[in-house]
Amino acid sequence: MVRARLRTLTPAWRRTALLSLAFAEDFAVIDGSDATIPWLAVALPSHWAPEHKVGRPFAEVHAPVADNRLITGAAAHLARLVTGAERWERFVWTIARHPRLHAHPERVDPTPWPSDIAGDALAARAWWRTEHQSFIPVPGHAQAMFTIHVEVQPLALALADPARAAHVHAALASMSPAVLAYRGLDAVRERLLQWLAARAGA
Repeated sequence: MVRARLRTLTPAWRRTALLSLAFAEDFAVIDGSDATIPWLAVALPSHWAPEHKVGRPFAEVHAPVADNRLITGAAAHLARLVTGAERWERFVWTIARHPRLHAHPERVDPTPWPSDIAGDALAARAWWRTEHQSFIPVPGHAQAMFTIHVEVQPLALALADPARAAHVHAALASMSPAVLAYRGLDAVRERLLQWLAARAGA
């Protein structure tokens, strides 16, 4: 299977493809000199299309993100920061309605959250999706390798600890309507908050 796929690529790209397959993480190159993303190797996108992002400026790439004014306004500064001498990392989470690691917007099942269930029954249909993102500087090139490691767990398993459930409850309760819509949680927010409160023992 891998060999057949590699043969569809030009010889110049085969070594790069093999390197990308050698790691669990997805990769992107961030260029600090012009704040662009000139290269991507992404197999497990989280509701975004890599083919529409490659080569574009950092600000354009993040334009669809809800409440993005700070990110897009500081795009050039952020690109220079993460391509500097230090290594950075961040952790991202959401609650998803499907367990698939691959979440390209054109391939995700469009079926909405069920409207007739709540509590444990709803939690059984929900998934805790996380990304560990890191920025690894490339010395002397004003670039960084951006890595994305995606994991998915059943929501009830991920939030078995009451304190953790309480933290997520507080975060979900604080999200703006724009963020909820962007994450696809607007229709299910109140039911998730009820479940999280019960799980936290509130």
